[in-house]
Amino acid sequence: MKTGATAPDSPGRIDPFTVFAWLWAAGIISHMSSYSEPLEPLTVAMFALALAVVFGVARRSAFFIFLAVHVVYVYSRLPRVPNHSVIAAAVDLTILAAALWATISTRSWRIDTKALYKTFAPVVRIELLIVYFFVVFHKLNSGFFNPEYSCGSLMYLRLANEYPPLPTGDWFRPWAIYLTMIAETAIPVMLVVRRWRLAGLLLAFAFHFALAMDPGDVVFNFSAILLALFFLFLPDEFAASVAATLDALRRRVAGVLHLSPVAVKGLMLAVTVPLLAVLIFRDGIATGLTFEASRNVWVVYAGVVLAIFLAALRQSRVEFPGARELLTVRTPVLLLIPALLFANGLMPYLGLKTETSFAMYSNLRTEGGESNHWLVPESLQVWGYQRDLVKIHRTSALPIQRLVNRGYQWTFYEFKWLVNAYPNASVVYERNGVVKRVRRVKDDPELMPEAGVMRKFLRFRPVAGDPQRTPCIH
Repeated sequence: MKTGATAPDSPGRIDPFTVFAWLWAAGIISHMSSYSEPLEPLTVAMFALALAVVFGVARRSAFFIFLAVHVVYVYSRLPRVPNHSVIAAAVDLTILAAALWATISTRSWRIDTKALYKTFAPVVRIELLIVYFFVVFHKLNSGFFNPEYSCGSLMYLRLANEYPPLPTGDWFRPWAIYLTMIAETAIPVMLVVRRWRLAGLLLAFAFHFALAMDPGDVVFNFSAILLALFFLFLPDEFAASVAATLDALRRRVAGVLHLSPVAVKGLMLAVTVPLLAVLIFRDGIATGLTFEASRNVWVVYAGVVLAIFLAALRQSRVEFPGARELLTVRTPVLLLIPALLFANGLMPYLGLKTETSFAMYSNLRTEGGESNHWLVPESLQVWGYQRDLVKIHRTSALPIQRLVNRGYQWTFYEFKWLVNAYPNASVVYERNGVVKRVRRVKDDPELMPEAGVMRKFLRFRPVAGDPQRTPCIH
C-alpha cells in the first residue's frame, strides 16, 4: 500500500505536520467565531476547508488551499485586522513558500510533509520570537509603567473583577504591570532554552489563557492561534505520543457509546459543524449568540488540548532539542518573511503605521513629535505621518464626536479615512494651528483619502490629547 493511502488519523500516522495543521485550522476557526463573519463565498470556503483539515478529509490538499484562502481573507480585510491576523498570514506565507520551494527543488508536486515541517517550523518559531520581542519592547515606555493608565493594570483589574479570588485593590496595579512584563519576557526565553522549555510552554498556556478570559475585549482568538505555534516547540517525536493518546481516547469513547470509531467521528461532525456555523455566521444566522458563547467553546477546546498534551507527556519521556537545532533554518530564502515581520514591528518608530505593528495594549505613544518610549527617540522617524495631527473641535458624526469628547486626536492621514465614513457630516478641525470648517465632508477635495494598496498596510490608532496620559487602547 502506498504511504499516501494510509488514513492520516490512524495511530502512528499522526506526524508533527498533521498535529500542527489540525491546531492551525482549529485556531483559525476560533478566530472566525470571535467575530461574526459575513455569509460570503470566501468565508464559507475558508470554514469548509478548515473543517476538512480538522476532520481529515483530504487533509494535505485541503490544508494548502486553506492557507492560500486565509491569506486572501486577511488581505481583503486589511487594514482593519487584529495583530494576530498579520502574524497568521506570515505563517501561512512561510508554509506556502516552503512548499513551493520543495516543489521546485524536487521537481514534483508530491510534497514530503515531514521534510516540509522541518523546513518551515524553525522559520515560524523565529517569527513567534520576533512577535514576543516587540510585545515586550513596545511596552518599555512611561505610559505602560503608569499604574493609572497602564494596559497591564487595566486588563488585570477587569479580569480580577470578573473572578473575585484575584486581588483587586489599587495596591496591586504596579504588580500587575511587573508580572506582565516578567511573563512576556520569560516565555520566549524559556521556549528557546531546552531545560526550561516545558515550564515555558505551561507558563505560556496559563498566561494566554488568562488573557483570553478578559471580559473587556476579544483576546481568545489570539490565544487560539498561539496554541498551534507553541506546538512547534515540542520535539517531533511528541506527535507519536499524541497519536497514542488520541487512539486510546477514541477507543474509550467508542466503548462507552457502543459505536464504531467511524460513527463517533460522524457524531462529532454532526454536533460541532452546526454549532460552529451558528457561532461564526451569527449575524446571518439569527440565534442570539454572542462572542461570549464562542469564548466558552474555546475554553472547552483549550481544556481538551491541555488534557491531551498532559496525557501525551505521560506516554513517553520527552527529549527536547537544543536551541540550535530548534532555530536552524535549512532554507535561508524563507528568512525574508521573518525579516518583513521584524520591519513591521519597527513601523511606529519610523513614523509609519501604529496599528498591526504588534504594539497592542502597550500604551506606546510616538505621535505628534513626541515619544514616550525609553529607548527610541522621536528623531528616528523618517516619515512624517505621525507628526501631522488633527484635532477635531466638533462634528455632526456622533460616533466620531464621542471619541473627540474623550480627548482623542488623529493623524491627518487617518482623519481623512475617518470622516469619509460620514460623507454628509460637517466637521470643524484644527491642523497645524489652522482651524477649518467643512459643511459636508464629501464636498472638500482636501479630505479625500488616497485610495490604493498603501491603505492596506497603513493605519493609525487614535492619539491621546495629553502626551503624559496615554490611555489603554488597542
